[in-house]
Parts: sequence; structure tokens; C-alpha cells
Amino acid sequence: MNPAATFDVLAIHGHLRRSIGPISRSELHLFAYLGCLLSLYDRMPASEWRYPFAATQSGAPFSADLDSAFRDALLDGVISVDVNPELSQLTTEGDEELADLSTLLTMKARDRYLEAACATSLMLPVSMAREAVGSDARIKSAATLQTTRALLTSDWYTDIHSQFDALRSAVGDASIDLLAPAVVWVRYFGERESA
Repeated sequence: MNPAATFDVLAIHGHLRRSIGPISRSELHLFAYLGCLLSLYDRMPASEWRYPFAATQSGAPFSADLDSAFRDALLDGVISVDVNPELSQLTTEGDEELADLSTLLTMKARDRYLEAACATSLMLPVSMAREAVGSDARIKSAATLQTTRALLTSDWYTDIHSQFDALRSAVGDASIDLLAPAVVWVRYFGERESA
């Protein structure tokens, strides 16, 4: 069991219920990955996210640790499936566990990134976030080649940091608010992909 992934499952469900309600598994992975990207924008080493991601054949990020935490959360009754079995939401027990975990300093620190990632869904369509994340060259090639590719590798890290350096010069440092760079990044790459 990965405590960071467990927290992320609960926190993402909690944050997204305000904007989109029950969420799909792909949305869980999408917003966890976007949270990870925001931590990198904030100059945190990728290893501190505490679980890896891979690009899937469907052209989306996926984490085995996050998926395992999702399944455990279902079994533990802290999330439940909605009327539509493809969607899940926090239960009352999940709200209580999230409140307990949120008091831990390590979880508070990572929640900053998850909250900003999820808040993009209040301002932009989730489809635009999908497009922006899917614009990554490794994610695109995994879909094109119908294979799985590791993300957060050293060459990927160099590419993403060049994007973030340009973004940082446009919107400033993230020390106060991560929502502005998150929205700008999603809008830029999401609109570029859909054009």
C-alpha cells in the first residue's frame, strides 16, 4: 500500500466533487498526473511524488500504485461506485479518512498540487486537460505505437522543465498560487492539440 497514492485517491475525489461530481478512473489518473506536473513546476524532484506514471496505449497517464489504491479504497468502503458503475465518489467514511489524512504535514504539502490540478476543472473543460496532458510526445507515441512507455524519465524531465521555464517567465513563480500556471498550461496545450 502506498500512502501517497491512497491520499491522492481520496483528495482527488474530494476536490472534484465540487466541479464534476462522481469521477471516472481515467479522470483520477489524469488529475493525479496533473498534480505531479504542478509539483515539478514548483521545482519538486519527480521522485518526491512517491509513485510513477506510464503513458498507456489509450494516450493517457496511468499509475499502477494509484490504481491499486483506488481498488483498495473501493474494498474499504471509502469510495463507492455511482449509479453509473464507471464513476466513483467519496463515502461518508471516505470524507472522515480524508479529513484525518489531511492533518499530516506530508499530505498537506502534496494536496496543494492536487487541489490546483482539480481546480482547473472549475475553469476549463476536463476534455481540455485530457488534450493538454495527451500532447506530451511520450504519451502520443505510446498511443500511436500501441505500447506503454514510462513517464518521469530523465529525458522527459528535461522536456517538461523547458516548458515550465517558459511558463514561469510568463506567469511567475508558483510560491503563492498554482492555479494560474495550471490553467495557462492546460489552456495552451489543450487548445493547441484541439486546433
